Amino acid sequence: MRGEMTEMNLVSLARERASRDGDRIAYTYLDDGFAAPRSFSWRDLDERSRAMAVMLSHHCRPGDRALLVLPPGPDFLFAFLGCLYAGVVAVPAPVPARSRDIARLSGLHADATPSAVVSARGILEAGLAAAAGVPCLAAEEVSLGSAAGWEEPSIDAASLAFLQYTSGSTGNPKGVMVSHANILANEAMISRSFGTDPAATVVGWLPHFHDMGLIGNILQPLFVGAHAVLASPMAFMRDPLGWLRTISRYRGRSSGGPNFAYELCVRRHDRLGRKLDVDLSGWELAFVGAEPVRADTMRRFADTFAAYGFDERALFPCYGLAEATLFVTGGEKGIAPRTWGRESRPGVRSVFVGCGRAAAGLDVEIVNPETRQVCPDGVEGEVLVRGPSVSSGYWNRPEETRETFGQRVSGKDGSYLRTGDLAVRLDGEVYITGRIRDLIIIAGQNHYPQDVEAIAEGVGSGVRPGNCAAFGFDTPEGERVGLVCEVNDLPCSPAALCADIRAAVADGQSMRLDVIVLVEPRSLPKTTSGKIERRATGRAFLEGTLSAVAASSLIASAEPWSEALARVRVDESARRDPAAAVRPSGVAV
Repeated sequence: MRGEMTEMNLVSLARERASRDGDRIAYTYLDDGFAAPRSFSWRDLDERSRAMAVMLSHHCRPGDRALLVLPPGPDFLFAFLGCLYAGVVAVPAPVPARSRDIARLSGLHADATPSAVVSARGILEAGLAAAAGVPCLAAEEVSLGSAAGWEEPSIDAASLAFLQYTSGSTGNPKGVMVSHANILANEAMISRSFGTDPAATVVGWLPHFHDMGLIGNILQPLFVGAHAVLASPMAFMRDPLGWLRTISRYRGRSSGGPNFAYELCVRRHDRLGRKLDVDLSGWELAFVGAEPVRADTMRRFADTFAAYGFDERALFPCYGLAEATLFVTGGEKGIAPRTWGRESRPGVRSVFVGCGRAAAGLDVEIVNPETRQVCPDGVEGEVLVRGPSVSSGYWNRPEETRETFGQRVSGKDGSYLRTGDLAVRLDGEVYITGRIRDLIIIAGQNHYPQDVEAIAEGVGSGVRPGNCAAFGFDTPEGERVGLVCEVNDLPCSPAALCADIRAAVADGQSMRLDVIVLVEPRSLPKTTSGKIERRATGRAFLEGTLSAVAASSLIASAEPWSEALARVRVDESARRDPAAAVRPSGVAV
């Protein structure tokens, strides 16, 4: 059957699951405490998706877009598949919680021009309906009895399935056009690399509207017929170790997340002071994505949870991006992660984690960004990708589509996807080293921001793991370097912490940190998948919109660019009482 799937679409696949395995449990959803399971069979999935499709068909024609603004849970699953069952293009979006989220949703709405919005009644009543300007449907009010009236749409593998919107961190959000064929090809790559099959249980909590959560945790179980046990990102953030307890309880074979998820588990376990009641011996594949993947985090996670049966050979670093649907490269299952180190400058060594080889069916090249010639082994270049899971481009953006998806490689035919990511290939293994736009260049030397951030996070317990952003900014005197760190209750004075960070970075990177700003928790700009937006953080610094608890600068007050630091508002209580708990401060103007 797996060989036939490339000729199918997701609707025919879901229908086949309902026909063959109708009574088997397909999805189990947990609440924000990793409890109160609600389970749905393959037959339930088909019936609810058909009912949702009927409701959508009253407002949308095949090919129209439907904006899905739903919290994590089964209603999103049924709405997403309901769109596909109606031949409607799904547009997943996060539920807005802050003004920044509302602005992003407005931009996404304007770009996708949906014919309907599907949300929850409470969200619609909170004002979304008035702002949408199109019919707004409450997902929980769908009538299951209408499922019998469903008519199968005319769709095939080439039909557009959904728009995956990028973070919009460098401009307006862009909708990646993902077809049924793109999804099926990428799901086949994931299942081969991960070794998932109908007997597997996939445990996940990643955002449902983002490519890793949607393609990896929601649609991969549909593709292989496995059981998915899903919780929300909020559940994980409240209780990181609840993720591990869920893997143990449901005997999850496959689960994963970004590097910071593993880091949080280690730190929470270290503070717990007692042994967990978990068995992780059945966790066969622990994927780690959403760069950067840190060797130190992988080692400490494996060491910490070896006592609970976790095998470090389960760790599976991988690399991907929305423009390629998701998965691009991955390790070899059952082989511990590989690392590679090099001296970027005398006395400065960077260590990178291998993200495996190109998935079967993909052509992955590492090329010189200027000449487009393929780099020899060991030479850093930009990652370019070609293959069946690479999207056809961005929605209604022909120029950006040509620039990103129409790249050429010297000596090769065909167009490649330009990723903007830097990497080195050694013996077939791809080591992601950073992003072109994030590189900090001082006196002609490249510095990787993730190295600076890792050093800062290791200095003091007050720095929140995975919540630092290093960036360069131009001045008339040359490029300067800034670092913004989220902090919890400080174990020392802010001045002492800044001094320790500056000394550690100088020692480890031979770099001068011109500006250090300490900010309150959950205030750094992030993408919808939780990645720190370094460029947006740099802009917030220059525009004076950082809400800081402390700041330290080596920039002379006479320099024009020192005005950026003057615009950072510092919580005066932290200055008066260095031991005081971090409190929110006003937004700078």
